[in-house]
Amino acid sequence: MVRLHANRFLLPFLAIAAMMMGCEWKEPVLPAWETKIKIPLYEKFVMGEELGNDSLVIRPNPNDPDSLLFLSIEDSLDFFSLSLKDLSVSVDDSTGSVRLDTLEIDSLNATVDLSGETVFPGISNRVGQTVVLPDTVMGPLEFTANSADFESITFLSGDVHLRVTNRLPLTIGANSVSAEGLRVRIFTDGLQQEVFADILFSEEIPPGETRDAVVNVTDKTLQAPVDLEALVPLHAGQFLVTEDLLQTMGVGIEVILENIRADELTGRLPAQYYEDVTQIGYDDDLRLREAIVDSGSIAIEFRNHVDIASLVDLEIPALVDRITGLPYQTSIQLDAAGSGTILLSIENYRVSNPNLPGSLLDSLELRINGQTLETGEFVTVSGDDSLEFSVVADTFYFSEFSGRIANEIVEIDPVEVNDIIDYGNFDGDLTLSDAILQLTVFSEIQIDDLSGDIEIVALHRENGVATDSATLVLNNQAINGGSTENPGITLITLQGQEVVEMLNILPTDIKFRGEVGLSGEASVSIGNRIWADYVFDTPLRARLEGITPFEADLKTLDEDNLVDVVQESADENILGVALTFELTNQTPLGGELVFALTSDPADTNLFDAPIDTALGFTRSLTLTPAPSDPTSGFVTTPRVETVNLGLSRREIRFFTTPPLFYSLQLRVADTDGQVAIRSFDFVETSGNIELRLRVDDNE
Repeated sequence: MVRLHANRFLLPFLAIAAMMMGCEWKEPVLPAWETKIKIPLYEKFVMGEELGNDSLVIRPNPNDPDSLLFLSIEDSLDFFSLSLKDLSVSVDDSTGSVRLDTLEIDSLNATVDLSGETVFPGISNRVGQTVVLPDTVMGPLEFTANSADFESITFLSGDVHLRVTNRLPLTIGANSVSAEGLRVRIFTDGLQQEVFADILFSEEIPPGETRDAVVNVTDKTLQAPVDLEALVPLHAGQFLVTEDLLQTMGVGIEVILENIRADELTGRLPAQYYEDVTQIGYDDDLRLREAIVDSGSIAIEFRNHVDIASLVDLEIPALVDRITGLPYQTSIQLDAAGSGTILLSIENYRVSNPNLPGSLLDSLELRINGQTLETGEFVTVSGDDSLEFSVVADTFYFSEFSGRIANEIVEIDPVEVNDIIDYGNFDGDLTLSDAILQLTVFSEIQIDDLSGDIEIVALHRENGVATDSATLVLNNQAINGGSTENPGITLITLQGQEVVEMLNILPTDIKFRGEVGLSGEASVSIGNRIWADYVFDTPLRARLEGITPFEADLKTLDEDNLVDVVQESADENILGVALTFELTNQTPLGGELVFALTSDPADTNLFDAPIDTALGFTRSLTLTPAPSDPTSGFVTTPRVETVNLGLSRREIRFFTTPPLFYSLQLRVADTDGQVAIRSFDFVETSGNIELRLRVDDNE
């Protein structure tokens, strides 16, 4: 046996423990990384706004109407938006009926048992005797078969299935007396004047066996109890008459009417099925391809002219539930000779062509499927019995519509804009040599042909009384279609004497009225709008000298970024700050753009020298004039320049003490000669302050 000593195993662990006691544990060191923060800067100087506030530049000069005149009138207005009444169809009322038509019945039965006494009259008196018979024919035997299924039926077509069971002690079949086998005639009624069916059994029917024969019957009537006549040929033989034999002997006959197509029945009617498809039309102004119903209803009244209750299922395949994706389905149960109404509320249903998706829908298809209900009672029903219905539909209003619109005219409600401009103390005649009306029309209506007839009336009012007016008319102006997310834009520019005369009256109010024509393929929704921005403009042509600088409002830098990251960083962790400006100059003016940063929002001398360097700093950007057309003097292409500026370490330190504020000042240089400035000419700067930071979570 080997003995294990505990100390041999303890020694290694003790050694490891001793080494660990001599070690020093330290916190993990996380790596530092560099990140960037961009703080956006933006400002825009629009000449129409800036120069319009300078009374030294904007003044009338009757000797040179173009030199120092500037007038700009602009606003936005809604022409119209599509309403429910614009996207609606009037659905036609209709009536119809569904006949039961041919009654289809699987089977009706009538049965009878011919006793031995009926076949062999007096046989009951011969108990204990042996009866010997040669070949013979019994009959004609007349008898009646009762039915629990019907009283009368008018056959259009069907099979008469006769089933005979031989319980006689002799074989039934052709013999030396009769070359024919068993023959059974069925009469239409008790008068026995018309044969309903004549059935011959060519096969022999031995004792205890059953044989079947079938004949087809058309256009006959049968009444119950059913009258029958039979000729029963028997083969020669003998048999002992006993009481037991008398109890069982006879001939069983079952009349089975099968595969029946009938015109009328008095009896127990199994369920009958009938169907009809009817079309509901609508007006021709709209042809639907697909639409969402905002509101609308259809009332369908049913009148049951059948003497039995019916269950009616209704389906409109073109109306689809937007949630389930299933066509509109409902049902109603009608009492025998009763009536009822289904009210279909189709709000939020989608209308589309179920047979040819994407094709225009000419009408709504109503599928009516009816089923008579079995009662177990005798009823009288004819194929001429019918279900009548009448459809009364409300107007369908759509929230969305795609399809074809045929020459729809939508009136623009008159719009009047009052007090469009304050002319101040100017009192005198205004004579312009040139003027521009620019209409920018926006359309959310997507349609092939969209056009407008617009009348613009300018009024000059004094103390509320119109003293002068001028009118401009736009006829059949094409308008580009669009969508809610991407409206179509149509730019209409009018320039000439009519526009000049309109501005010469110094308009105080403007009226817009007219109509919009819609036609062709369209895809629109309720609320789709057509609106416009309009600008009446006369260009400023002047020699500019001593223009007061234009100063933007003081703005706060993105304080969240500064406070969250920059303020927590040590000064040495701000690796650098860069200023980036993209200058867009759409004016013929030069000069400089001054950027100022300050920590004192109350500093009123932000752009005045000398700058208090303890509070902030400034940077100047050169502004170069944009190229101009030599004839008109108007800017042809905006000049775009990018300027990158670095900052000193002293300037960088400002960013560690937010909040900080900035502004820009546009200093326009004197022009060598006359320049042409429009109200929408502008100087714009967009850029950012980019801070490079070292982030060290271990500090």
